[in-house]
Amino acid sequence: MGIKRPDNSKMTIRGAIQHLKDGTLNLNHRIQRNNVWTLEQGQLLISSILENVKIPGIVIVEENGVRYALDGKQRINNTTGFFENKFNLSDKIELFEDIDFDELESEEPISIQDIAGKYYEELPQAVKNKLQKFEFKLDVYKNLTDRQIKKLFRRYNGGTLLTKMELTRVSTSSEVIDYINELSEHDYFKNNIAISENQRNRFTDQEIIFQILSVLMKGYEKGLSSKEIKELAIELEDNGIQDNIKEIIKNATDYIYQAIPVKEKFMKKVNIPIIFNVAVKAQNNEITPEKFGGFLQMFFNDIPTEYDYATDSGSAKKENVKIRIDEMNKYFDENIDSAPEYQKPKERVKGNVGRPKGSTKNKEEKLVDSNPPADPVSMAAVGNPS
Repeated sequence: MGIKRPDNSKMTIRGAIQHLKDGTLNLNHRIQRNNVWTLEQGQLLISSILENVKIPGIVIVEENGVRYALDGKQRINNTTGFFENKFNLSDKIELFEDIDFDELESEEPISIQDIAGKYYEELPQAVKNKLQKFEFKLDVYKNLTDRQIKKLFRRYNGGTLLTKMELTRVSTSSEVIDYINELSEHDYFKNNIAISENQRNRFTDQEIIFQILSVLMKGYEKGLSSKEIKELAIELEDNGIQDNIKEIIKNATDYIYQAIPVKEKFMKKVNIPIIFNVAVKAQNNEITPEKFGGFLQMFFNDIPTEYDYATDSGSAKKENVKIRIDEMNKYFDENIDSAPEYQKPKERVKGNVGRPKGSTKNKEEKLVDSNPPADPVSMAAVGNPS
């Protein structure tokens, strides 16, 4: 069945605020992007409304009585945010030169200086009235399948620079995205991994979760490049994530969060999937979280040269993923018995954690892979691919 024509309606900014409060409007559809607009973009949007510049409409998908913004989330989020005094207008006078102040129907003359740099609550009433009259045009789609929703998202965002991870998220099933979204809300992923807020807004935390899935499900079979992660997402759309894999990842996440209770610089994207692999092995060997945390501190304070080499350019390649897994497992086997319990760092040290001072690498050296591929089923079960 094809996609039916959308219903058309309108919505004021005040109406959007009310619908967001009562739950009949939702900006967080499972495949939707995070908030990625800058302050300047939000300020420019409000200025454009005052200048009578045409604002694109909002694309809505209605599911179970709730309207989700499939396209236009940033526009709704920033206009409602301005009404709630979350940011002020720009103080750049030239942004407001095309406003027709005569149309504002104000008893007192209004000039650019009366609005530049002001919050909503500080604006003259006539300016508030104009903003309150503004209406978004809505295209409301109903009774769409999951595939149709993803198709619409790609079409409407075709002119927007979506990241590879944002494209990956619309390549898999709603069940997988619900699982990824839920896991990304774990305190470990929210607070203890070394990524910036901007990276989080671009779903780097969820990319890491997909990479963890790849390591636990595929072993050495696949690398961790964007292309390979997208292939995994497409595979999961058809097959889903097995319950035992979900349980392994949940237990490992809780375990690592206990082992490393604060944000450490070595908890970065290139290391986390490898840490999860060895965490499963540590759990199976009944190593306490405190001792595993101490092991990780030992490892990244005395990082093997081969591991360090494999974290440089091309770290997502299959052969470099294998080197990192092998090196951390080898270090675990040789040092876990002597590992101390985790100690919270007293102060942060600037620089690359885990790289010894004065360490050098022969960039011409080629590390030879002489080991056979890991058995992914065995690895998922025991956490040791070697």
